[in-house]
Amino acid sequence: MLSNSQPLHLYKRLMHYSFRYWKLLVLTLISLLVAAATEPLFASLMKPLIDENFAPERTNLAKWLPAIILGLFMVRGLASYINEYCSARLSGTVVYDLRTDMLARILHFPSAYFVAQPAGKIISTVSTNVDAVTEAGFNIITVLVRDGAIVLGLLGMLLYTNWKLTLICFAILPLIALGITLAARRLNRYAHSAQFSHADLVQSISEVIGAQKIIKIYGAQQVETERFTKSAREILRARVKLIATSSANSAFVQWLLAAAVALVVYLAGTMAGNSANSGEVTMTAGDFAAFMTAMMMLLTPIKRLTNINQQLQKGLAAAENVFQVIDTTIEQAQGNHTTQRATGLIEFRQVGLQYPGEAQHTLKQLNLVASPGQTIGIAGVSGGGKSTLINLIPRFLDPTEGAVLLDGVDLKHWNLQKSAQPDCSGYPRKPFA
Repeated sequence: MLSNSQPLHLYKRLMHYSFRYWKLLVLTLISLLVAAATEPLFASLMKPLIDENFAPERTNLAKWLPAIILGLFMVRGLASYINEYCSARLSGTVVYDLRTDMLARILHFPSAYFVAQPAGKIISTVSTNVDAVTEAGFNIITVLVRDGAIVLGLLGMLLYTNWKLTLICFAILPLIALGITLAARRLNRYAHSAQFSHADLVQSISEVIGAQKIIKIYGAQQVETERFTKSAREILRARVKLIATSSANSAFVQWLLAAAVALVVYLAGTMAGNSANSGEVTMTAGDFAAFMTAMMMLLTPIKRLTNINQQLQKGLAAAENVFQVIDTTIEQAQGNHTTQRATGLIEFRQVGLQYPGEAQHTLKQLNLVASPGQTIGIAGVSGGGKSTLINLIPRFLDPTEGAVLLDGVDLKHWNLQKSAQPDCSGYPRKPFA
């Protein structure tokens, strides 16, 4: 679960990747603002369209209205195209950078990491979670900048047209903010649940495929089916609750806006009746048409802004998983001892190893000497520590007690990349594909 400070920290890290391509980012934001500016401009055309276009004597502005409308939509279409292209290019490039950074770290993780972390979770993080990060990094920025600018522009036009009626719109903003805040807490919880369940699902299906012969031999089809369906059911539950919460929040906001529109229509009619009685025109038909058009145009961007919470929480949950991988400490080759070629004298001195989270030692007080050229067979029950013992030699694992020596030097003092590991060879039980 994200703390209050984590979302801001995650966004800063995502934006750090974006700032590598700042020219593309700036072009994306400029095209967004240009496209957003056309919305209030179109609403403002309703006043001359009604007051001047249908007047007994048409003004010059009225004659130019068709050309203005065509030009406005041409600018909007061009700006939208530039934004879509640049946004897709930028988000795709950042996803590429994140994936390559993750792989560069994973290739140098200690073997203990892969023991503690299921393969399905790692695969899910690299393949699926990185794509979901774009929801937090770029789609949300697009919605915030474009729809935020549209909302501000339309509200400014409403204030200019009739500030009294506009106060009704401002009165509902605190209620909208309250609904968004309450929904965000639930969305964050369900987003994390969906991410974890998806990782379990990938782990389950990868094990079913990789161990299908063992499953058939032991008749474990029912066990694997129950395990898979449990993860699939959790994903279904989390996604349904995500959509239900987001839809309820959106419906609540739209109802508030509809109530504001109904109240504006009532008050505008009352004001028109009072103006007719007093003979003073405070609001023309064009003013009212422009005001109502702007209010109705507010519905769509506000709806997108309220729905952004679902994308935000899913993206932040994915980003948290991605950066957990990137921040994991890699395997350190701390030693500096090197040699042209090791002679091969291996010694285990009082070696013990206990895996994290396990109550019992896998190896305890092990003493063994293997001379160069000597052939040694290691036999034992399944789970007795045979593979663990072998994995200590190339330092896939480090002992928690004692020391493993090569040519009389502790393996921790060897330079892994230049000497110790290149002199080791093995034939794993699982062949390289």
